[in-house]
Amino acid sequence: MSENAMSVDAETTILSNHGVNTWLEQLQVALDCAVPSAYDIWCCAQVYLKAGDKKNAMRCQKLNYVLHNSSIPNSVKMGDDVHFGSGGMGVTLHALSEIGNGVVIGTQVTVGGRGRGKRVGATGKSASVPLIGDHVVISTGSKVLGGIEIGTFSVIGANSLVTTNIPPLSVVVGTPGRVVKEITLENCMAYKNMYLALRGLDKQDYAKLIKAAILKKKALANKSSLR
Repeated sequence: MSENAMSVDAETTILSNHGVNTWLEQLQVALDCAVPSAYDIWCCAQVYLKAGDKKNAMRCQKLNYVLHNSSIPNSVKMGDDVHFGSGGMGVTLHALSEIGNGVVIGTQVTVGGRGRGKRVGATGKSASVPLIGDHVVISTGSKVLGGIEIGTFSVIGANSLVTTNIPPLSVVVGTPGRVVKEITLENCMAYKNMYLALRGLDKQDYAKLIKAAILKKKALANKSSLR
């Protein structure tokens, strides 16, 4: 038997013994389609839940695990235009976590609980899981834990561990996470492309959003100082 023939036989054995062909045959229609992002799958689950179709909603939750190796319960609250890095690989979101509009979540990110409740959640009860504000960027490998709030437009650096409240417009790095910079009108353009939901905005409109966030931050600070 020739060397080439043995090679062909070996390849045939590999394909049959490892079950790859069986999976390809069973999933051929799905594999010819684009892979939906974790956010798209979660959105579909919400539609099913609204229609009272709990079975398909749960299938969506499981699909996120199968396609992205991610745990994203249907009970998670997410706003509009949430973006997941690489479609949402390796993400774990606590079932009671709250994610704002335009948030960017990198791969291998965890948003989870930690100890006693420290904030009031959407249900009005004490929550021991994070609230992620609008247009927050959580970079790859980061962990955001406990009943804390991450302020709007804040950027969490890669592999950071955040367990305390973060003011709006903050840049956070390290373990434990610490604020190393504030996002201002002077430096905000350096971060524009990180806010994926806002990439289509021109610079003037983007600057207006940042200015409004700065004014709101100052107003909240003044209100707190008067207490």
